[in-house]
Amino acid sequence: MDAYQLLIFALAFFLVFVGLKVLYRPLKAAFFILYYMLLGGLMLWSVNFVGRLIGLHLPINPVSSLVAGYMGVPGICLVYALLRALG
Repeated sequence: MDAYQLLIFALAFFLVFVGLKVLYRPLKAAFFILYYMLLGGLMLWSVNFVGRLIGLHLPINPVSSLVAGYMGVPGICLVYALLRALG
């Protein structure tokens, strides 16, 4: 391997390293949001599954899923309270 190829390889490695370093925080935040949205959607689905016996239905959308996933049981209560207040 001559010096030119070694320089190109080092430059490419440096650019990939800098690119990953720059994108680390936004990707971490995106996965954080996605994780809590999936968790909240699962929690709302389980509430709807059990709640259909008593006629309880909570909407499952990205905002309500994120609130329920991030806050847990108080988030589900908040979604229910907002649904009752606005609907």
